[in-house]
Amino acid sequence: MFNLSIFDQLSPDLYTPVLLYYPEESTPLSDKILRLKSSLSLVLAYFYPLAGRARDNMFVECNDLGAKFLEADVNCTLSEVLVCPCLRELKKLLPINVETNEASIGQLLLVQANSFRCGGLVLAISISHKIADGATIGNFIRSWANAAGNCANIVPPRHDASIVAPSMNHWMGISPLVLPQHKTLTRRYVFDSSKVDGLVERTSTKQVGRPTRVEVVSALLWKCMVKASTRRSGVEWKRSVFLHTVNLRPKMFPPIPENTFGNLVGHYWAEMREEEAAEIDLQELVMRLRAEKANYLENYVKEELVGEKIPMGVLADAKSIHELLNNKEVELYVCSSWCGFPYYETDFGWGKPAWLSVVSSEYKNVIWMADARGGEGMEVWLTLGEDHMAELDKEALLMEYANLNPSISW
Repeated sequence: MFNLSIFDQLSPDLYTPVLLYYPEESTPLSDKILRLKSSLSLVLAYFYPLAGRARDNMFVECNDLGAKFLEADVNCTLSEVLVCPCLRELKKLLPINVETNEASIGQLLLVQANSFRCGGLVLAISISHKIADGATIGNFIRSWANAAGNCANIVPPRHDASIVAPSMNHWMGISPLVLPQHKTLTRRYVFDSSKVDGLVERTSTKQVGRPTRVEVVSALLWKCMVKASTRRSGVEWKRSVFLHTVNLRPKMFPPIPENTFGNLVGHYWAEMREEEAAEIDLQELVMRLRAEKANYLENYVKEELVGEKIPMGVLADAKSIHELLNNKEVELYVCSSWCGFPYYETDFGWGKPAWLSVVSSEYKNVIWMADARGGEGMEVWLTLGEDHMAELDKEALLMEYANLNPSISW
């Protein structure tokens, strides 16, 4: 039995998708799939909760019912997908829908190996958010690739998060985070390294110094989304809130090892009033994001996420987010950054991927960031309501810095 931590209990019921795109090379597809299957069995011995089933939002029954491995043939070439990615169509490559409560009651890991007519391969991995955050997913995929490539560099996960952050009984009012589902549109933006550098220079100040790539792109997106939102008719919100997720492992006191299995994610957020949208500059937004992150780490993580206080501190944070989601006067944006995760190093024995992607979402106001291939630029997947996205498409400032859904080269 694997006990859930309080972080796991509060995580949303959905699958996190990761798609890795491998162009054709000399290794036959049949050999690749055989290697994927055999190495998956090996690595699951270390990541054994992924082969179990979650029970009652309290624990994972490690009953060896197993992960699911599917195979699919795709009747086109991989280049047809990469030359002009259709974000909605990419969902067809997944083994299961993202938005399903199966993530909390069914299989926790599903994989689909998609074989293309040209010999290319897309490996689609869906992992339940109930037991894994981005850091855990990254460690699992890296270990799987190392096992497939006959590399001994497998970092076994630690399964003691529930000791650091014990679970709580249902009577404490625990309920997983529920993101609103709407009719949405997802756009993919790629920021070249030179454009990101330009944003950094534009927003550097004596107070902040040189901001990070994530900070400047977050500020740009936030300003453009709020300006677009104010042009919509019937908008009720008065405050805009931009929320970032944080990998808490290195931020805790003392730090938690990076290979700790599960969800260890915190949240900080900054606010903007509706009337500020037109005039506020990017420097001010960067300073707000930086200040709120520093305040969160110093006054919340350092004071509330220590020792026996951890479960109640996590629960208080979750209740604050629930209040933001349910407040009609607040427009909440949720941003998750995978920048710095070495997904483009994922070599199962036939080379590194040409592309990493997620899929389009039915969750409104969600932003996903990752390094672009090469590591210097950034890729952003942004999902908004249909009417909101129609207005964002008019924002010249965004298109000054971002390329909309460019082709993937390899």
